[in-house]
Amino acid sequence: MLGAARSRERREPGARKRPTPSLPLAWRNNMLAFDGETLNEAIAQVSQQTGWTFELADPSLGEMRVGGYVQADPEAFIELMSSSLNLEARREGDRRVMLSRRS
Repeated sequence: MLGAARSRERREPGARKRPTPSLPLAWRNNMLAFDGETLNEAIAQVSQQTGWTFELADPSLGEMRVGGYVQADPEAFIELMSSSLNLEARREGDRRVMLSRRS
């Protein structure tokens, strides 16, 4: 049967589908968008936009993949790393953060 493989979303009548943020344009809205970048790449992006320094307690953490869409704010990035990658953030002075695996 043709069309049987179509995705069927259940929405309220008149409800609009939530738009997917455009990753390349996220910076225009003061947002950070990650779609499978390594943690090293994400850290470079966050550092460039915020002026904060993020270091990794274990260099192998840098190969972890990051996904998410958050405000271009260091605290929002820390929360994303904590919730999605189970990392712990330890502040080491003004605008400097050490990320490590949670013990």
